[in-house]
Amino acid sequence: MELGTALVGLISIALCAIPFVLIQRNRGKNDKIQLKELTDFAMVNGCKLDQYQLGNTYAIGLNEDGQYLFFIQRKLNEKIHIDLSGIAETKIQRSFGKEGINSLVLHLIHRDIRKENTSLVFFRTDLSYQISDELESIDQWSKVIKSKRMAHQFLSV
Repeated sequence: MELGTALVGLISIALCAIPFVLIQRNRGKNDKIQLKELTDFAMVNGCKLDQYQLGNTYAIGLNEDGQYLFFIQRKLNEKIHIDLSGIAETKIQRSFGKEGINSLVLHLIHRDIRKENTSLVFFRTDLSYQISDELESIDQWSKVIKSKRMAHQFLSV
């Protein structure tokens, strides 16, 4: 009787754990695909990534000297390559709705006012159901871009 109960318990635990194991395995495969896509995008543009981050629906990275930013938004099928020396400032847009945050977008404002500003979509509710680390990520990358922009301004003076 105790052996039967233990066996039922083990099977129940295994059945509950299997979805989490499969999700983690898929996440690892998706991360590898996302990283390869980002590094290939950088290589096509003559750069090698030095710093990068992978999100649920996006991948972002900087080349070795920090002059070029690469951003891929997989759900929107967007690939963006930006020379940071042409960026004047960054602005984070947080949109809220009844359920909480609806979107997180990092706007890159160009020095040349004739150029259209660039928007990097980190999170939108129609792209991903649940926000995870996008809040921290968008703040981090805004700071990284500002520091690289300042370094390039300092070096060009």
